[in-house]
Amino acid sequence: MFYEDDETVRAAILKDLIEVSNPKYLTAFNRILVANGGRYFVGKSLSWADVIIADTLKSITTHHNTDMKNYPALQQHMENFHEIPQIKDWIQERPATDV
Repeated sequence: MFYEDDETVRAAILKDLIEVSNPKYLTAFNRILVANGGRYFVGKSLSWADVIIADTLKSITTHHNTDMKNYPALQQHMENFHEIPQIKDWIQERPATDV
């Protein structure tokens, strides 16, 4: 999608992402997180699943203005992850990128 040169095609892909794909997967991930206790996706401690999902959520909320009000567990998960001192420090100190 991000490498699509045709603006019409790009707009259609983005529309589908926001209106179809995001709600489908965010609903599923919210349900999985709640079923596992609401704090971690797998087990009782931070895993790569938590890292990947928190980063993806930050990206779609930042770049696509995704409203997380229907996914409160995911919203809280993303906020909790980004408040981990080491993560918070890295985000403030890392090199600036467009991604």
